Amino acid sequence: MSERPFGIEPARVPEPRDSALGILLRKGSSGRWQVLLGRRARKARFLPGHLAFPGGRMEPEDRSGERSQWRRCASREIREETGIRVDPDAWLDGGERTTPAMFPVLYRTAFLVAELPAGDDPAPPPVSTENESMRWLEPGAAMGSYGAGDIEMPPPVLAVLRAMATDPPADLAAAAELARTVNCTEEAAPRIEFVPGVWMLPVRSDTLPPATHTNVYLPAAERFAVIDPGSSRPAEIGRLLKVIGRLESTTGAVPFGVLLTHHHQDHSAGAAEVAQALEVPVFAHPEASCSMHTEPLTDRHALDLGGMTLVPVLTPGHAPGHLAFHIPEKDALISGDLVSGLSTMVIPPEPGAMDSYLASLALASSLGAGRLLPSHGPPLSAKILAKTAAHRLQRENRILEALGQAGQGPVHIARLSAAAYADSPGVIRFLAERQAEAHLLRLEAAGRVRRSAAESCSWQLCRPAGR
Repeated sequence: MSERPFGIEPARVPEPRDSALGILLRKGSSGRWQVLLGRRARKARFLPGHLAFPGGRMEPEDRSGERSQWRRCASREIREETGIRVDPDAWLDGGERTTPAMFPVLYRTAFLVAELPAGDDPAPPPVSTENESMRWLEPGAAMGSYGAGDIEMPPPVLAVLRAMATDPPADLAAAAELARTVNCTEEAAPRIEFVPGVWMLPVRSDTLPPATHTNVYLPAAERFAVIDPGSSRPAEIGRLLKVIGRLESTTGAVPFGVLLTHHHQDHSAGAAEVAQALEVPVFAHPEASCSMHTEPLTDRHALDLGGMTLVPVLTPGHAPGHLAFHIPEKDALISGDLVSGLSTMVIPPEPGAMDSYLASLALASSLGAGRLLPSHGPPLSAKILAKTAAHRLQRENRILEALGQAGQGPVHIARLSAAAYADSPGVIRFLAERQAEAHLLRLEAAGRVRRSAAESCSWQLCRPAGR
């Protein structure tokens, strides 16, 4: 499951932390504005490898109860990351954004705009532990590289650069006003794209902690699909329809249908309402246990969106009929609940489910998609698939070790799950036991363990042949 069971409290959306970033501009040899961007370190927790404006979290030294704390933060971060010194009073207000709720840590970020101080132009700008490299780029060139898939940028950076490329500001004051306008628009109906042409919106859903939201994906070309509208809250459906309206007016795409990765409520709760609003059908795999009428999606039967291909890939284990959607042209996989950017997925304690899940991880890896777009949490690299499989087998080995320490005697599943999740003190007990049972059923099918004849909640190792 990924939907929240009765009796488990929903996770709280984390309180955003204060931060500031600097949009530092200079005039290039062509006379057009260039903006300073840093490539985030590959080991960074927040969007590694992405090109972003330099900035960071507010520190105690920045705070003095004055409104200028944001400017001091931006100046300090610029100095630490590039060596460039910007007078805090030189910054102009560029608006504010709050991190989308698919991330485990949220930031309330002030955007500040300033021109590079005269005579302070290191070439190339120095790097820091936060950034692998720094570069000056014209907004149009940056957007061209992004559209070609050569670089990745966070959605707030994309929004500002897209606007600067479309309508180049005449001066610094116009650049700041443009940034404020963009940030105001994005707060109301954000255009969140981690992959060009694939919009998304995290919506509050009844999902399993630590997640609080389900990511709705909107791959769009001549037509667009709505994948996993998993909230029944009217306000969240309203936000989603507002973003869909913006997508339609921006791209000219027309709705194709609502697609489900699987039937769980935190993925399907809003499907009927969104489909009715768009006057399109709901699609799902025939094995998905949907409570509404759905049109069938067939494994590997490609859907043509008129310039973008969606290939449904059957990836069961987490749920019957679970689908991932491969987008070959974008080197991306909308992975549903195959993996998560926040936790490991829950596998039901049913015969064959864990084997199916491990096989689905291997199948997804064989597709060769470089970027995974999960239903919960931020985008992931393809490495997460092998890492998740290894993590599962590590849990399984801990169960076998606990059984081995008991010899041939039975061990209660509570003890086995405690051993398997010894490194996760905050794990929900009954879910840990369900996961342990899913592994035990896999081991039972392989002839390595058996349920105790005296107590159904206890397990023991099978005796080797000949003993």
